[in-house]
Amino acid sequence: MMGKGGMNRAVEVVVEDQKDGTYAARYVVGQEGMYTISVRLGGEHVRGSPSNVVVFKDIKKLAEQEMEKRLSRTVAQLRSSISEARQLHRSLKSESSSLASFIPVLVESTKNGVNEALAVQNVLLEESRASFQREAVERKRLHNLVQELKGNIRVFCRVKPLSEDEIRSGMRAPAVK
Repeated sequence: MMGKGGMNRAVEVVVEDQKDGTYAARYVVGQEGMYTISVRLGGEHVRGSPSNVVVFKDIKKLAEQEMEKRLSRTVAQLRSSISEARQLHRSLKSESSSLASFIPVLVESTKNGVNEALAVQNVLLEESRASFQREAVERKRLHNLVQELKGNIRVFCRVKPLSEDEIRSGMRAPAVK
């Protein structure tokens, strides 16, 4: 086993056959640190050998260090995210300000467009009213003319029974088919 400072140390190892083609190895080292474990069979490294391990006297210390690493990574990611969010906020704020200054221009432009459209509609409405009045007068004139002609036609085409004088004078009513 290769330990701190590159020193080779022989460590007593207890090996147990797991009866499934694998072996479990237990060993005790004297101090904490990073170790390289080499396992050989017939002078050749077995698969996964050599491998690095970190040894701690106390599992709590290992857990604390792991938590510190994770917290450190999380804090770094959060700082990066906050930095990106601040940059995006500044960009959006700047864009918002430029758009806010454009709003009065759009409002004024819209007002002008609406007022122009209303003016055109008012002119068209007045033209339509005048045309309606002319047409109403003309319709009334034509209606009166038709009524007069109907009355005249009735007078000229009036059919009545023969009077007694007409019958005595020998007049006969024409046959109507």
